[in-house]
Amino acid sequence: MSKSHYRYQGIKVTLITGFLGSGKTTMIRHLLSHVPDGEHWAVLINEFGDVGIDGALIEGKGIKVKQVPGGCLCCTTSAAFGAGLNELIKIATPDRIIIEPTGIGHPDQIVKQLNASHYDGVIEVGASICLVDARNLSDPRYLGHPAFFDQINMADVLIASKQDTYDEFEEMRFIKFAKQFEPAKAVIGFSSNGIMDLDWLNVEPIRQPCKLDHHDHHDHHDHHDHHDHHDHHDHHDHHDHHDHAESFTSQPKKGVTVFHKRDRELSSLGWVMDDRYAFSRDALTDMMLSLQSQPGFWRAKGVINTVDGHSVQVNVSASEQSIVTAEVLKESRFECLFDTGQNVKNFMAIINNALF
Repeated sequence: MSKSHYRYQGIKVTLITGFLGSGKTTMIRHLLSHVPDGEHWAVLINEFGDVGIDGALIEGKGIKVKQVPGGCLCCTTSAAFGAGLNELIKIATPDRIIIEPTGIGHPDQIVKQLNASHYDGVIEVGASICLVDARNLSDPRYLGHPAFFDQINMADVLIASKQDTYDEFEEMRFIKFAKQFEPAKAVIGFSSNGIMDLDWLNVEPIRQPCKLDHHDHHDHHDHHDHHDHHDHHDHHDHHDHHDHAESFTSQPKKGVTVFHKRDRELSSLGWVMDDRYAFSRDALTDMMLSLQSQPGFWRAKGVINTVDGHSVQVNVSASEQSIVTAEVLKESRFECLFDTGQNVKNFMAIINNALF
């Protein structure tokens, strides 16, 4: 920060984590639509791929958004992270910054950097909020992924998103699951359609790194049983699966750019298409069904212009799919995430057949 950093004091910072498809962007959009009068908020956002869909969904709402280039935000150098954060602080002079890491990110490195001494007095790191799709608590692919539990372990507030899709058993299983962590979560809650209690943003963190004394949080939750919590995964080096990431770019058609990125565990295919291209909703629906049937598929999302003159937001995961009307954008953007080692040509063919 420059010598004039004293101009920027007491900026609240909220970290919102959650595995792929947990609903982070939906919740952030809800929060940004309820910014208190007189306050200015900003968003620091990262996606694994290079297309930048989440930023496109959030921009245009009078909110300053800074996107960190594709990769894992928590694994970038201190300089790269600091540059993005400092830019938001200086240009937006916000009252609050929301940070959305990629869904495969490990948040502990972000928290450590936010608590660096050069940010003393400039930012106030609040509660870390983690979203979980409770339906995935029975899926070995999620339970076996290190980032899934790293995000939950670090969270002060643990929220089961998409409550409207759960049955009673899934709700009770989530509560039992959430109560086993030590230290106990400050808040265990549910959310539908991205709606959350804004008071949860101001909950005191359950861990106070180097700054504040620990204090009791039992007022924030009821009847937390103190089960022994055993680690659900080995403590892998958080940087291993991001080493040697490769990115490729091509332009198969005029006005179309295709991005292919892969690291040791995850791959992405992304399309950016200018406004000469418009697509059929039926074709998009068929594409989503085909992607869900592919081995190794994790997540796909996009904002796509349709032949009826509208834009739609497309969301696909292993357990759900949706197409909803969105604000019309100049460019269509779509991105698909899947396990490295799967047949890239299959994913490419499914998406190309739907789009072109």
